[in-house]
Amino acid sequence: MTTQTRQSTNYALTVNSATKARSEHFHENQYGERHYQAWMHPRKGSEAMIKGLIMGWAEYADQYHMAQQFEPSNTLAEDYYTGDCWLAIGESIIALLSIDLGRLDGGLLDGLVREIAMNEGFTNDLTREG
Repeated sequence: MTTQTRQSTNYALTVNSATKARSEHFHENQYGERHYQAWMHPRKGSEAMIKGLIMGWAEYADQYHMAQQFEPSNTLAEDYYTGDCWLAIGESIIALLSIDLGRLDGGLLDGLVREIAMNEGFTNDLTREG
């Protein structure tokens, strides 16, 4: 496996995703605005639950790279133990996108989870390259 470098923080990806949905994906109808509002101001229940899971999962990866107790890999894909555990959580988040998400768009959230995984060196289908 070749060494990869993360393109940005995962937190930045989560923030940019909601704004992108609002301005690019659904600029001619209300769905992008609904998704944006749900992401920025989630209602109690399903909106807050799924946002909390995604944000916590992304934050875990960002904090992993700041660890001082051990030498972290450049990407989580290069850490075969932690990376596998972290990726399993991402797969579970995608599975949970089939529940009621309120105003959130499940397709956009699926893409966001995959984008975060790719930022950590995994492929779009949540595997390692090679």
